[in-house]
Amino acid sequence: MPDESPFAFDATGFLYNPQLRGLVGHDLAPDVLAVVEAFAAINQAAKLNRWALERWAVRHGLSEARLQVLLVLRRQPNGMRLVNLAATLEVAPPSLTGLIDSLEKDGLVRRVPDPGDRRSMLATLTATGRERVDEIWSTQVEHQVGITDGITTEELVQLRHLCLRLVENVKRATTRNGPGAAAQNRPKADRGDHSDQERQDRPGRRAVPSRDR
Repeated sequence: MPDESPFAFDATGFLYNPQLRGLVGHDLAPDVLAVVEAFAAINQAAKLNRWALERWAVRHGLSEARLQVLLVLRRQPNGMRLVNLAATLEVAPPSLTGLIDSLEKDGLVRRVPDPGDRRSMLATLTATGRERVDEIWSTQVEHQVGITDGITTEELVQLRHLCLRLVENVKRATTRNGPGAAAQNRPKADRGDHSDQERQDRPGRRAVPSRDR
């Protein structure tokens, strides 16, 4: 981001993006504009954070995805089942298999049998992998502390709370409006759920003759 901030303060002392507001603010009610601006700010922060994380991972000879695996396993001294690891990282099991293969090849992760279930395998850090991720983790924490300079602990707690509330809302909306939900909520005329008489009465459609003779 350039030294000169592209943002400005509104009348209440809060930052906003004048360019975005100029593009969309003229035809949105204030409460709706607040939603649009909030999502734009979240997306911009997430994009910049993802970009910084990817660059940071590359400097350590990793991709962001491989780094995330190491960071999760760092908190699992006894290893973690691959299926649970995939769920935690929110990746498909085949994708996780490729990541584990790559990390295992580099000597950072190894697969071991699950003592509680012979059908399952655990992924665990090697000594080299733990040393590597511990060093990376300390650097990451320092970076995160640095970019929150000027933001109070109370503001960070509020930020965490609001982000997690938004996560809950998104998950709830996704569950409620899952595949097929939109079609089920449409009126019958939009879904194609019509009675025989309705189908016969459509313009340009031949009536189906009755079979009751």
